Amino acid sequence: MSKYAIAHHWEHFFRDPATGKDREYDTRFVADVETQKILYAEIHWKAWKTDAFEPANADEIADLRDSVIDANDAITNADDFDIELTDDLPDWAASLSPTGPY
Repeated sequence: MSKYAIAHHWEHFFRDPATGKDREYDTRFVADVETQKILYAEIHWKAWKTDAFEPANADEIADLRDSVIDANDAITNADDFDIELTDDLPDWAASLSPTGPY
């Protein structure tokens, strides 16, 4: 069994603080396959915050986990969601401190 489940592009809705409306953002995450916990997560906030990925906070990871694991069972069904199963961290996560597990 692979150690990590990695999504390089997972679209997820977060509340846009500028408008108060939900808006879809590109996220990427690394989850532990065995524990089904998100270890690293980043959000591409696009124009309103920055044009780069930024580490997700605890509330954002909990919201993301609800979608990825609780609602979609995406790690168990990795092929259906274009999630990579591997034993290696991607470069973007290897340089970060874990943001989870959540």
